[in-house]
Formats: sequence, structure tokens, C-alpha cells
Amino acid sequence: MDYQKILIAIDNSSPALKAAKAGISLAKKVSAEIALVYVLDSILMMGNIDANVTPREAKILVMKVAQTALDETESLCNGQMKVHRFMPEGRPTEEILNIAYNWGADLVVAGTHGHTGLQHFLTSSVADYLIRHSKVPVMIIPSRVPDANP
Repeated sequence: MDYQKILIAIDNSSPALKAAKAGISLAKKVSAEIALVYVLDSILMMGNIDANVTPREAKILVMKVAQTALDETESLCNGQMKVHRFMPEGRPTEEILNIAYNWGADLVVAGTHGHTGLQHFLTSSVADYLIRHSKVPVMIIPSRVPDANP
């Protein structure tokens, strides 16, 4: 398969970092464009009245975390390639696929935490959703895979 546009879904987790390294490494090998997507999860931006965190404060915090993750991930490219960046608000499962289709991705790369059983059920795996609903190929990098060299 000829990959020209690779979308890498990230968050601020170590599985996402492993997926980003694998996606960047692949993009370099096949001379593909890359885009990073960090979804500002609408649930996290609702705030927490018990912790005295307003929705506005929660959104600011989530945006700072996202911006830092995007900056750190883009730095893995060492300025060797152009990186498109997306930071949509909403549900990660839906927004990743929206960006993939709208940007014209040939491949979506994402990591997985490797949860099973009740923990998997409770966290409703984004990777699982991507595999089941994507119209473009999806590459899932398990958390137990050794780091790729970007």
C-alpha cells in the first residue's frame, strides 16, 4: 500500500508516544506527510464542581496539555518534515476519524493502553473504535512494543 498521508492520534500517554514514534518512522521511510491530532475531550473540559474547577479553567488546562503534547511529538521529527496539527474539540473516537477523512489520510496510527476486562470496558478503547469504524487502514501500536526510532 502506498501511504502519502499518515495521521497520528496522540494524547499525553506513553502508548501515544510509542505510536507517534512508529508513525513518524514509517512516514520517513515512505516519504509521507504526517499530521498529529490531539482531541480536546469534551468530557474533560466540563470541569469539576467538587474540585472547584470551572469549565473555562478545565478547557484552559486541557488545551495546555494538548499543546505541550503536540509540541513534544512534533519535535521528534527534528525539523525534517512538515507536520500538520489538529486540535479539535469533541469525542476522541469521532474527531480522529473526522480529521482522517477531511485531511485525506491514507493511514491512521494510534496507540493502545492494552487494558483488558473491566478496565477495557470502562475506558471504551479509542483504538477499538478506530479499528471497527474507520474507512481507512488503521495501525495500532500496543504499549508493550519497543520504541521505534523516528
